[in-house]
Amino acid sequence: MGPEGGAELVLDVDAELRAAYLAALEARLEEWRRAAQRHRLHYACRSTAVAFEDLVRELLGA
Repeated sequence: MGPEGGAELVLDVDAELRAAYLAALEARLEEWRRAAQRHRLHYACRSTAVAFEDLVRELLGA
């Protein structure tokens, strides 16, 4: 399945699995944030719904 192929996959995810996924995701994002902070790097977590150009403008202060 590719992102532009138009195919869909329907999943049945219960609340417990969703909660476990979100907890693991939050933990991983926190690891990245701390790693960036240790190396004095700018870190930003943004939605893929936001255009890349808008993110670059935000980071550059334009």
